[in-house]
Parts: sequence; structure tokens; C-alpha cells
Amino acid sequence: CDEPNVNVSLCDWSWKGTGLAYQLLAGPVYIVIFSISGIPLGLVTELHQINRKVILVVCVLLWSFMTILGGLAKEYWHIAVTRFLLGIFSAGCVPFSISMIADLFPPVSRGAAIGFYNWGVYIGYSFTFLLLIAERTVGWRAVYFMAGIPGIIIGLVILLTVKDPPRGGEDSKQELKTAVHHFSDASLLLLCVGGALRNGAGFVWAYNIVIFFEEYHPGTNTEEWMTWIPLIFGSIGAFLGGYASDKLASKSGVKGRMMILILCVVISAPFQVGTLCLPMPWAFISHIPAYVIGEMWIGVCIAIVVDLVPVDLTASAVAVYFFIIQIIGGNMPLLVPPIADMWGMQTALLICFPGCYILGALFF
Repeated sequence: CDEPNVNVSLCDWSWKGTGLAYQLLAGPVYIVIFSISGIPLGLVTELHQINRKVILVVCVLLWSFMTILGGLAKEYWHIAVTRFLLGIFSAGCVPFSISMIADLFPPVSRGAAIGFYNWGVYIGYSFTFLLLIAERTVGWRAVYFMAGIPGIIIGLVILLTVKDPPRGGEDSKQELKTAVHHFSDASLLLLCVGGALRNGAGFVWAYNIVIFFEEYHPGTNTEEWMTWIPLIFGSIGAFLGGYASDKLASKSGVKGRMMILILCVVISAPFQVGTLCLPMPWAFISHIPAYVIGEMWIGVCIAIVVDLVPVDLTASAVAVYFFIIQIIGGNMPLLVPPIADMWGMQTALLICFPGCYILGALFF
């Protein structure tokens, strides 16, 4: 508090949202249950009498409904519960979707197809910054409604327009232990650890980008940049990574995909350092190549998992893969507050963002 004279005291609330309560909501409350729920949901997909499209639609409708309920919250624990349930229902999206994509596309084009599927990540992420603009006008509760209602519409569109494709592989009922057994292979396990570190770095940045720019570049309008950088350049990177890995995989198999995976993570790390250390506007300009190159990994890594397991185990294998990378990576935001308390937010992000890119590449 400032006291310009004896009778007047001016106080300012300077909380920046960097505490443990926020990081718990951003990470474990959602990520842990998301990771665990994905495995039984993935196993459901392997039961051939179950229509994957119907289950996908149910998951989309329920997680959209949980988002809408978040706008009605009046206590911290209300948000925590809706995030918890959101994790359960959103966990079904990836295993069901990837399983259907694996049946629709042959290995020669599967990486590009998965990369195209992941455009949703960057469209959704950019959409959050549009909602940040809207929040200043209509309030945070309305933003939850605006985020949830389109999901209801999309779920109904999927129900009416999408067909569950014929399944590849043998018509057999595989058990969880069979899917897990493949992950005892050293190469697949190291892939998952590397993916967890890379994924965790993404979580760290996504949940702290606004806080970082408010602290180190006061007055910066983050949404002016982030409404279009992920949308355009993240989407380009995801598709290019899958496309390039398909081309190399057609000549050298999984090794070709691994080459793309390692190169994109290593080359993008210096640009992320630039984002954290350069003045404005160069910080965001550096973020453009970081997105194009750095986001090439997402479809490639999933394509490698799909390539390494039997086709009738795709959903379970993807669920186990996401369990590993989310349990590790999803909890990495919890490292930020203690490191920031010791050395500052910038150093914490340098360690947990580009630093984990490089560490992940070593495991790859």
C-alpha cells in the first residue's frame, strides 16, 4: 500500500495467478483424470460391437456440458469438479478419433491425416484468446457458455454426418495387458518419455503465456498475436510434420518419422528462447518459426505409435501413450511456481519450456 499522506492509503491487489491453486486447476485436476480415463475408453473402442462414433458423440456432448456448467460456478471447488468431469469425458476424443483415422488412411498418408486432425488443437487454442477479448466485455461466465455451446452443435453434426469406418485388423478382443506389453519395448517407452517432456513444455507455456507477458512486457496485448499465430502457423507445422514424415517413412520406415521428430524439436528450441528473451515485437516474431517447426512433432509422434502396434490395438495403444505423456507432462506446470520463486518466472519458463524441448529430444 502507498500512503501519499497521513490520512490516505492506496492499496493495489497484485496477484498474478501464478500460485499453486491455479496450477492445480490448469494441470492435475484435469490432466490426471483425463489420462486415467483414456485407457478404459480406449479399450471400449477395441470391442468391435461398439460404435465408435456414438461414443465419441456422447463424450463431446458431455464435456461441452461440463464446460457450460463451469460458467455457473460460485466456489473454487465448483470449477475443480467441472474440470475433473471435463477430463473424464474429453479423454474419449483422441483414442476414438485416432482409431477411426487409422482405419480410414493407409500408413503412407496417416501422418498427414493425424496432423490435419490436430489442427483442432491450434484452432481451439487461438479461440481461447478470442474468448479472452470477449471476457473483458461480457464477463468470464459468458465465456464458459461461449466455449461450451459450439461443442454441443459439433457433437450433433458428428452424429448426423460421420460414419464409423470398417475396422482393420483381426476381429479379436485384445486385453489391456496386450497393449501395455508393447510399451515395455525400450524404443516405444523412450518415445513416450520424450513425448511427455515435449508435451509438458507445451502445457507450461500455454498456462503461463499471459502471466509471462504481463510481468515482463507490461501493456502487451497478447491476444493480438495469439489469436492467429497458433491458428495459422501451428496448423501449418502439424500438417507439414505429418506430410514430411509420411514421405520419409515410405523410404526408411519409422526411422524417417523419428528424424523429423528429433529435428523439429531441436531446431525450434532456440526460437522459444527468443520468445522468452527478446524485446517486443521480436518475442512474438520469434514465436512464428517456433510454432511452424515446433508443432511438427504432434502428428508424427502419434503416427509412430500407430505404426508400432497392431492395427486392432490402435485405440488402446494411443490411450496408453496419452496416459504416459499426460501424467508426466500434465503435471509439469506445478514445477513453475517453486522455480519462479527462486529465480523468477523467465528462468522458470526457460527451464520448463525450451529446456524440456532439448531434454525430450535426447529421449527421442
